[in-house]
Amino acid sequence: RRAAVVPFADVLAQGTPEQKQEMVSVIAANFQPSFARALRAAMNDSEPAVRMMAAAAAARIESRFLDASMALETRWADEPGNAHRALDLARHYDAFAATDLLDESRAEEARSRSLEMYQLAARDLPRDPSIAQATVRLLLKLGREEEAIGLYHQRMEDGSAPPALASWYLECLFRRHRFAELRRHAAALAQRVRDLDMLHPRSVDAMQ
Repeated sequence: RRAAVVPFADVLAQGTPEQKQEMVSVIAANFQPSFARALRAAMNDSEPAVRMMAAAAAARIESRFLDASMALETRWADEPGNAHRALDLARHYDAFAATDLLDESRAEEARSRSLEMYQLAARDLPRDPSIAQATVRLLLKLGREEEAIGLYHQRMEDGSAPPALASWYLECLFRRHRFAELRRHAAALAQRVRDLDMLHPRSVDAMQ
């Protein structure tokens, strides 16, 4: 049957307790990191039943991630030379950190493990652009901007860095107050007009 689609934010602002509980059920069954904000808001709802249900949903989501972590760790340990198993583990921990349901110390542990696995996978899959993009993003989130700059400096200089990687690189330069390099590389990226369609509009605005 056709049904109206209502944003989670509207349900939280205007919905009945029953509708809010239904929303929490939907989030729990189909969780994506982008749903975390709504789930956290539900955990602070004025209705006790909604708060309890949201907290239970968050615990179940985390439990599923932990179960998957153990299974993927076991698979990788059985064949540590398998780059694809390392990549599966890296992407899992990356997603785990991005759930936005962990406290900062646990999220940092997940990012560190993800980075370690991406770096292992990169040895055998050096041409996979998603690995480089994830690596520079995680280094930035872990406060290791100088390491990221050193790692991808040459690719930025020769213009071979994909646009998403270049965007994160510019952020690293900004964080380190290396503004002369930031302007130079931003100007070079702006010349790659076709690549700009692959970036988020806010990234393009920042680059400009």
